[in-house]
Amino acid sequence: MTSYLSTYQNVPFKRLTHLYETIFGLHISEGSVSNMLNAMRKFSKTPYEMIRQKVAGGKVAGADETGINVNGKNNWLWAFQNTVATFLAFGSSRSHHVINKHFTREERGNKVWVTDRLPAYFMGEVGMEDHQICIAHLLREPHLHDAGLSG
Repeated sequence: MTSYLSTYQNVPFKRLTHLYETIFGLHISEGSVSNMLNAMRKFSKTPYEMIRQKVAGGKVAGADETGINVNGKNNWLWAFQNTVATFLAFGSSRSHHVINKHFTREERGNKVWVTDRLPAYFMGEVGMEDHQICIAHLLREPHLHDAGLSG
């Protein structure tokens, strides 16, 4: 339950400890919450790799990244997905190095990627030569509006 609430529902440690105390009468420290999550991390390595492989093995994959604040510092949560799986990865930058860390050149180059125009997706060594720009990003293009090509 701790893993689900923290990871999937994004409940902060302090609120988790308050929840356990209020609902269950359990006095659990934030350190204990951290220890529980670290223990669960060991059990999630295999399913996490299985999810990565499902995305890596597909013929089409979408990719995007969003900024997250961790202890007052900007970091990035990367999402790589296809019709069957979503693989989330943490990175301290928006660099192609994050992509390279999680997918081999063969995995990156063996599919069509649907992305925005972030340069990391178009770096030669990344191997993402086959692209479709995300339709939401295309619709934001001012020149398409001027030419009457968008809604």
